[in-house]
Amino acid sequence: MNKLIFQHDINECIVPYSHFGEGKKYIILKYFLSLEALLFRILGHNAKKKNSLRPSMLIRLILRFIKWFSTIIYLPLVKRTLNYSGYITLHNAEYFDIKVRNDSRPSVISVPCQFVSAREYVGNNMMFKVGVVLLQNIDSGLLSAECVVTTIISVQEKNKKKSISFRFPVNGYGTNIYYKLGENWIDYWLDLSQFNGEEVEVSFCAHFEKKGKKITTANIPCIAWSAPQIIHRKGTSKCNKAIILSYESLTDLMFLRRMYNVKFETPVIDELMPQSTVYERAYSQGDSTLGSMGGMLTGLYPSQHGIVDYFSKGDSLSHKIRTLAEILKENGFCTNAATAVARMEPYRWSRGFDSYFNVPFWSDLSPDAGYLIRLLENMKEVDGFLFSHIDWLHAPSIRFNHKRTPQTLNVELLAKASEKEVSLELYIEHLKRLDNQIGHIISYLKESGQYDSTLLILTGDHGNDLPPWGNHKDYALYEQRVRVPFIIKWPTRFGKKPLVIDKPRNASLDILPTILSAFGISMPEYFKNLPQQDNVFKGLVISETLMHPERDSYVISVVSKEFKYVMFAKIDWGRYRLKSIKKEKLYPVNQPTGDVVESSNIIQNSRHMVEKMRKLSTLFVERNLNFQKLHPMRNFYK
Repeated sequence: MNKLIFQHDINECIVPYSHFGEGKKYIILKYFLSLEALLFRILGHNAKKKNSLRPSMLIRLILRFIKWFSTIIYLPLVKRTLNYSGYITLHNAEYFDIKVRNDSRPSVISVPCQFVSAREYVGNNMMFKVGVVLLQNIDSGLLSAECVVTTIISVQEKNKKKSISFRFPVNGYGTNIYYKLGENWIDYWLDLSQFNGEEVEVSFCAHFEKKGKKITTANIPCIAWSAPQIIHRKGTSKCNKAIILSYESLTDLMFLRRMYNVKFETPVIDELMPQSTVYERAYSQGDSTLGSMGGMLTGLYPSQHGIVDYFSKGDSLSHKIRTLAEILKENGFCTNAATAVARMEPYRWSRGFDSYFNVPFWSDLSPDAGYLIRLLENMKEVDGFLFSHIDWLHAPSIRFNHKRTPQTLNVELLAKASEKEVSLELYIEHLKRLDNQIGHIISYLKESGQYDSTLLILTGDHGNDLPPWGNHKDYALYEQRVRVPFIIKWPTRFGKKPLVIDKPRNASLDILPTILSAFGISMPEYFKNLPQQDNVFKGLVISETLMHPERDSYVISVVSKEFKYVMFAKIDWGRYRLKSIKKEKLYPVNQPTGDVVESSNIIQNSRHMVEKMRKLSTLFVERNLNFQKLHPMRNFYK
């Protein structure tokens, strides 16, 4: 089971804890943490008042015991039951998920002076890579601004040894280093080329020092080491790179121009398209971020992976389902993710990622092109996978937060925006800014020599709520909502010529098989029995709305070259059963543009086609429910 430890900030007292526990043990821990938080609130508040009583030594000892209990006693309760394939197999430590300032990573935890070690084979041109952070469960009285952390990395075989140590401050400035306790991960690597073809012992540890002397009183698990791995350095131009640039609420640009008869320039995307495979009729598989993002990372429909309910806390993928990041990690890739979307909690999606950074909408910490470029820079000499889902277009698109200021806006545009729920003019304005962000990333790839070796995919989780269907009271699978760009820029060595395809395409679902096929990696076995590999559904694009507006609600749209069929149904999700069909619609597809004419419901004149589509849709739903029954979601909190 995926386990996640957060650093939880309560008036500067931060302790690692998990959202999960096992029965009464978890409840006991919650009470201990609540007591600790309460005492720190009282003492922290009173200590700042003039003439207030200082906490007695007894109270300090009680607090220290609580902190000791929460780390020493509870950590064994949150051990992972999933093995981390792709990381070194450690002798004396186990993996946890540690979240530090929105960045979740698979990690091991050690006490000061404890060596964490593994015996590994080193191939040609390899390096050791690891990250470290100090957890803020340390008594701040023990560590002052004069304290430093000494980190030691040692690699040894029978006749050779390489040992390097460095120091950084705990809370403040060093000669060339500034670091604040628990604020960020520190990543570093060590060249192993002198050990080519040999089996070595890799070990690493850290301890605290003050004025050259070790501090031995901070003897609790307070040092986290993230994603320790030995990886192949191939060189910038020889690496396998896969980048998914997914953007929130990104409607297909070509469709927008036709639909609204508007002209606007997106020079970066417009230049990228003639170099790529472009799908002119690409669709998202879900009308919401959870459903479609799950499709990108698993290759599954929303009704297969099941994570679509915004109001359910803790839904997590079945352990039988493998994510794209997990598969690539097992094949030697470094894997990173950066998302800026509400409700994309790491317990749902972090599996397989060395680093999973996520913040809510409108956060000043939301990743931009600069953050993605730094992630790419860290992977430039190794096989790497970057998944990003960034918000530039979701309403409200005008945000006067730190991340987007200063900005000067056209007052006429502001006036229109204040009068409408969704403004097409404002949406286009932000499309241009998004285009500029993509330009920064592509420029970096070219300047660093990675562009020609990179598989780059540009898409969206779904479209925007644009008129005339913007309120989607009738249904949410209207064209403006589910038409997304799907642009694939292939590595030069693949020899693929630019191509424009006008047939319907499942954008969210096709990402995983596209990337795996490109790098010669097999699909998971369970795909053999799924609709996406069944010829019965070949040539059809399917999108879904689950659990909206009611818990048992379900809507499916099936798009062919000539028609778009929509079925409204009720499903008993607990019993995996289709209960009833409530309503149906059938729209024609305009030739040759391929755009659906949603103003014309022709269901009364095409009963034969409706029956055929209904039969296909029912079969699709029943097979997906059977799959979900065999691969049920888990709740992270139970």
